Amino acid sequence: MKRLVLIASLLVTALFALEPFGIVMPTEAQMISAGVLLGLLVFSIGILWQEKPSDEREEQIIDRRGKNAFYVGLAVGSIGIIVGAFTHKIDWWLVAVVGSMLFIKLLRK
Repeated sequence: MKRLVLIASLLVTALFALEPFGIVMPTEAQMISAGVLLGLLVFSIGILWQEKPSDEREEQIIDRRGKNAFYVGLAVGSIGIIVGAFTHKIDWWLVAVVGSMLFIKLLRK
């Protein structure tokens, strides 16, 4: 149940922070607060949230989810870099994220 609440709050906050439909024109304070809230949610879910497996099967499932999250992050970051290359505006944050992901993967072997 906690996982569903976290997912729902993450999606709602991300939609509010990104404002993809252009329906509402939020003020600067609302955008800053939505960005800070989104950053805190991402940090708490990604770093602080830790599941404790009860057996080996759950441990394998958690490991597989971690690998899948890494691959999805790497794919999305790579697509962002490729799109940025076509538009001649590569965002250095994308390069930093993908580079750090690969650096940690190579370092941990």
